[in-house]
Amino acid sequence: MKKFIKNLFYLLFLGIFILTIFVSYGKMLYLSKEYPMWKFKIDYTKHSEESKNIIFGDSRALAGFIHEDLD
Repeated sequence: MKKFIKNLFYLLFLGIFILTIFVSYGKMLYLSKEYPMWKFKIDYTKHSEESKNIIFGDSRALAGFIHEDLD
């Protein structure tokens, strides 16, 4: 009986470990299909020294924004 509980504990631990890895690194697989665009925007604004403008809005602002026209 002890061996069964020990093996069950190891199997449960392995399952939780795999699930944690999937949740941490597999967000593109289970989140919304707009997540990659949102992630790119967040990473770009965090690491870019060029972003000096703030544009409020999402889909309409993205569709109508022409960055070459801004000074």
